[in-house]
Amino acid sequence: MSALVSVRILAISGSCLWCAVAGPWTKATNTQLRDLLTASSAGATMVALDLRQLKPVGNETTLTLPLPDGPDIVHLLAPENLRRCQPATDDSRVRWHSELSTAWRAWSASCT
Repeated sequence: MSALVSVRILAISGSCLWCAVAGPWTKATNTQLRDLLTASSAGATMVALDLRQLKPVGNETTLTLPLPDGPDIVHLLAPENLRRCQPATDDSRVRWHSELSTAWRAWSASCT
């Protein structure tokens, strides 16, 4: 049986989207998760991803952060261990946040 990863859309404001992702994250589910996030954020100019409940399984250094295609800015609320994942460290769209309050302020200020 494969692991279940949950993607929930928590807020929409104009072309801005806020998603929460939870569950075990493996190399096998990585592409599927990225495709699901891309489909969920179709037409969005800004996406916030809460990845605090996404749990890498196995060797996390081989995982590629599942950033969606399309948005101009991606706010990532993520633990420190996910900050080392590629391509997020090289992607100019990414804005890192370690606290929910700062991520929410940055996202909501840009969506008004």
